[in-house]
Order: sequence, then C-alpha cells, then structure tokens
Amino acid sequence: MKQAFLPSNLQLMRWKIQCTAAAQQSVSYQPSSWSYDFIQSIGDDHMNHVMEVEEDARKKMEDEVRCMLENEDVEPLVLIELIDD
Repeated sequence: MKQAFLPSNLQLMRWKIQCTAAAQQSVSYQPSSWSYDFIQSIGDDHMNHVMEVEEDARKKMEDEVRCMLENEDVEPLVLIELIDD
C-alpha cells in the first residue's frame, strides 16, 4: 500500500474527537384530535371540489376553442396556425 506524502508537521497532528450527547427531556404529547376518518373525509370533500373546478375550467376552454374554430371570418391559414399552436 502506498502512503501519501505529507509534510512532517502534518504527519504528527493527531485529531481528537469527543462526542457528547445531551440529555433528552421527557415530553408528554397530547393525543391528536385529527382522527384518520376525519382526515379522509376532508380529502374526499376537497378532491370533489377540485374535480368540479377542473371540470368547469375544461368545459369553458372547450367552448372557447370551439368558438375559435367555428368562426367563419377567420382565414384558413390563420385557423391552421391556431390549431398548430
């Protein structure tokens, strides 16, 4: 095994490491008022609301795109570019 070359003053250095552990305090926590069923019911209500909002936004966007595509005043090239974008 090849030893690394170190200057003589570094070879004599000794590292002293001392570990200390602090005494852990005892804490008594109160039981949570957030039961599993309560959290699940919040999740269901929230997800239903999010799904309704997303569905409304999707329908609105579909209507806007349909109006853009059905606009007879638009040149065919502009319509193709709209579809391409």
